[in-house]
Amino acid sequence: MNQEDFNGSLEVAKLERSKLDRFKAKIDEWLREDRQMRYRERHTAKRIHERLKEEYPEEYQCSYALVQRYVKRYKEAKQGSKGYLELVWAKGEAQPGFCTA
Repeated sequence: MNQEDFNGSLEVAKLERSKLDRFKAKIDEWLREDRQMRYRERHTAKRIHERLKEEYPEEYQCSYALVQRYVKRYKEAKQGSKGYLELVWAKGEAQPGFCTA
């Protein structure tokens, strides 16, 4: 209230990089390769997390939840359409039934 000039500079939020950013290319590669494999042989988020810990023991310091969220978003983005459409009826319209009354 005592301030005379309210046109001061706004603090800009810095975009923080994720710890997983360095490994996203490798995870994407594994998930792309999995599309050619049978369902049971594909990587799960848990298997990806374990494999990253094995292959990069010094560099990899991410949690399982971080990997799980990334894999879920990746699979949802690649899934595309659900294969069905929502039935939408205009107001005031009815779906007729063709039966005898």
